[in-house]
This record gives sequence, structure tokens and C-alpha cells, in this order.
Amino acid sequence: MTPFVSVLMLLLAVSRAQVTPVPDSGEEQVPDSGEEQVPDSGEEQVPDSGEEQVPDSGEEQDPDSGEEQDPDSGEEQDPDSGEEQDPDSGEEQDPDSGDELDETETEDISSRILTLNNNSAEFFLEGDLLPPKTRNAMKCWHNSCRWPKGQDGKVSIAYTVSREFGGYERQLISTSLREIESKTCIRFVPRQSQRDYISVENKAGCFAALGKTGGRQVLSLNKRGCVSKGIIQHEFNHALGFKHEQTRSDRDKYVRINWANMDQSMAYNFHKSDTNNLNTPYDYNSIMHYGRTAFSRNGRETITPLSQANIGQRRGMSKWDIQRINLLYSCKTKTTCSNK
Repeated sequence: MTPFVSVLMLLLAVSRAQVTPVPDSGEEQVPDSGEEQVPDSGEEQVPDSGEEQVPDSGEEQDPDSGEEQDPDSGEEQDPDSGEEQDPDSGEEQDPDSGDELDETETEDISSRILTLNNNSAEFFLEGDLLPPKTRNAMKCWHNSCRWPKGQDGKVSIAYTVSREFGGYERQLISTSLREIESKTCIRFVPRQSQRDYISVENKAGCFAALGKTGGRQVLSLNKRGCVSKGIIQHEFNHALGFKHEQTRSDRDKYVRINWANMDQSMAYNFHKSDTNNLNTPYDYNSIMHYGRTAFSRNGRETITPLSQANIGQRRGMSKWDIQRINLLYSCKTKTTCSNK
């Protein structure tokens, strides 16, 4: 072997010795410490702490703590603590007061009252009036059944409400009475020691006595249908001394009574009364007017208006209902109506 070949073989051996460590320490170390360490600590840690944590704390936590908390703590709390509490303290007078009336506007006031009174053991005149026990006629002679007026010009009427009524019902009763007060000189005050007072009770039906009877006089508002603004005001108007509009002494000029459509045993409910009409016109829209089929035995009309008019509304008092209270009790208010 020549010296030249020997040197060449030596250089080749040295170059192999220098190249060989590179793949052993470079390529193998890189995947062991680089690529394999990165997925263990980098890529695999990122999804565990990054991508997977985001849906757990972001998207999945938002529906649990954000969107789902709103219905649980926001929207569902409002009806439980807001809408149901407001009616008890403030707002429920409108829904169930005004609006419990409007929701069944197709059912007139007499249909509701007479249906509920069917289960009562009481005997009624005109469907919901208790017969007088302290006078011999259903008419207020002079001031015998009017509530007295004080020196301040206000007519204070003491009343109590049975504990059987819940917060919502008590609020609706109060709101309905406040509306009467706002337009007249009548003031309903919680009873303290007054001898004469109205006792609002949950009896079988909707009924009241005519005017002031003396002592404790029951006004019934059955919880299963009588606690609505129109019926509350209807019964309290009886207690103030007002009868039904369709029994007015001049009613034959305005309505036709269809005697054949009623049970003859109920005919007494349609007899005309010797009423004090206070020089006011017949009011088809009165809260005291019964509907077309009151006491009907066949579903046909027992009361037919002689003009195009709706009767039996139970939304609340008409302008003439209010005016008659002011006239009967000589209230000095700004609420006036024209007879024209």
C-alpha cells in the first residue's frame, strides 16, 4: 500500500468517526428532548390547559354561569320575586285587576255572578242582593241607608277583609276601592272600632246588601271567581245604595224583557223598582247592568237593548256610575257628566 492510499484511508476513517455521532446525538436527541418533549409539555399541555380549559371555563361556563344563570337567576327570579311579588304589593292590580276582567270579556258580569251564586244557600233578589233585614223595602228612604258624611265632606266607610284572602287578592280589592275613592268623596278605611262596617268575606258567591244596614254587613267575594275589579266595584256599589240598571223604573224605554226565555220562578228578578234615578240617563254601559242572557232557561236573550248597545260589561265603573255616587252623596268633585 502506498503512502498516499494510507493517508486517504485514515482521512476517511476520521470523517466517519465525526459524522456518526451527529445522528446519534443530534437526530435522536432532538426527538427525545425536542419533538417528544414538546408534545409532552407543549402540544399536549396546551390542549389540556389551553384549548380544553377554554371550553370548560369559557363556552361551557358561560351557559352554566351566564346564559343558564340568567333564566335561573334572572328571568325565573323575576316572575317568582318580581311579577308575583309586585301584584301583591304594587302591580298585580293591573293584571288581575284590570286585566283579569278583560281576559274573559266575552263573559258578561251577570253570567259570572249568577253562575257562582248557584252554589249559595242564600236567597237573593236580582241575583246578588241580600234581602233587607232592617227595612221593609229595597229602597233607601231619605238617608236611611246612606253612609254618613263627615265634617270634612268625605264619606268614610269602615271595612275589614277576611284573612282567607291572600296578598294578591287583598291588593286587588284595595286597588278597586282606591279607584272609587279617586273619583268620588267616598273613603274606605280599615275598621278600628266603628259599629257600622262592611265585612268582605270569602263565602259561596258574589253578593252584598243594599246600602248601609247597620252593624256588621257581609259583602261576599268568593275567591274562585268574584275577585276581579268589575265584580268588586259592582258589589260595593250595591253597598253604597245602588240597584241594577235593568230594574230602573224607566227601563222599558231602553230594554225589552223577554219573559218567555226565563224560568218563571226567576221572573221576580226582573220586576221594575221604584228607583231614584238622580235625573241621570239610562246607562247601557253601567257596571250595574246585567247581560243579555241573565237568568235565561234556554240560552236566548232575556234582556234585549232597544238600541245598538252592549250590556253587561265588567271592566269597571262607567262615567255615570261615578256621577251617581257623587250625586247621591253630594260629593263636591270635578267629575261631572252631561245629560245630553
